[in-house]
Amino acid sequence: MLKILIALKDYLVFINIIFACIIIFFERRRPVFTLFWITVLLLTSYFGFIMYLFFGMGFKKRRALAKYYLKNSKNYSTKLNEKSKLSLKKWTGLSKYLDTVLLGKMTHNNNFTFYQNPEEFFKSLTASIRKAKKTIFMEYYIFDDDEVGGPIYDLLLEKVKEGVEIKIIIDGAGTRGVSRKRREELKKAGIKLEVFFPSYFPFIKMGNLRANYRDHRKITLVDNAVCYSGGLNIGNDYVGKGRLGKWQDIGFSLKGEAIIDYIHEFERSWKFLKKDIKEVFETKVVKIKEYSSNPIQVVSSG
Repeated sequence: MLKILIALKDYLVFINIIFACIIIFFERRRPVFTLFWITVLLLTSYFGFIMYLFFGMGFKKRRALAKYYLKNSKNYSTKLNEKSKLSLKKWTGLSKYLDTVLLGKMTHNNNFTFYQNPEEFFKSLTASIRKAKKTIFMEYYIFDDDEVGGPIYDLLLEKVKEGVEIKIIIDGAGTRGVSRKRREELKKAGIKLEVFFPSYFPFIKMGNLRANYRDHRKITLVDNAVCYSGGLNIGNDYVGKGRLGKWQDIGFSLKGEAIIDYIHEFERSWKFLKKDIKEVFETKVVKIKEYSSNPIQVVSSG
């Protein structure tokens, strides 16, 4: 037994050296990053490679992700009244920077509603899903099948029977508590469900070599007419019924031109997971009316 442990220790040291070589020759990152991981690997001879697998290794997925995060061309109305011009004047530099570097266009024809009460947020979200006629797109880090999320899953099963196209992205770590039975039920009903970096291993729910790459977005898009986002995931924790106690997150609903950016963000995530860049997404926004000027600039972090 002692001989086996000694041999195993030697193998772990050898594996650490291999990963150090991978960082040196294949990673394209800042020198400080490279030096940090080489130091970790060489000083922690027996478990450094495990740390690197879960928190450091990212060259392949990083490049793939960047490839799909190229902006599509968009057209926005640019009519500004005098009040809007005055309110935006001091932000001109920042707005131009975000537009040039991060490709986030300023939009003006928008209507914004904040929900400080999470119960009101979920009530409005559920009502919009219930009224959906064509499409429902949802992208969440946490979408639990509990008192909050369970009824929404059930409602989505009803809507897909009505012919509504439904696409859902859930994170492989954040939503790991949703059973395989529930996921299969959604897929069999016709709901298109994708998991962002799921576990590679059958009995380890967070067993992915890209544990540091997670999808923390919270987006619901209904009929290209309304978008729900903000800090609220879907689950008991976000209405004060979870095991971690109570805290305050704010959600919002959005109508108007800025929805175009949210559609593009969902589209890029979807195409990245499906590995299909040919799928066409309708980006025409439903405009019920000309809203009073609410300048919004959506910034994507990738």
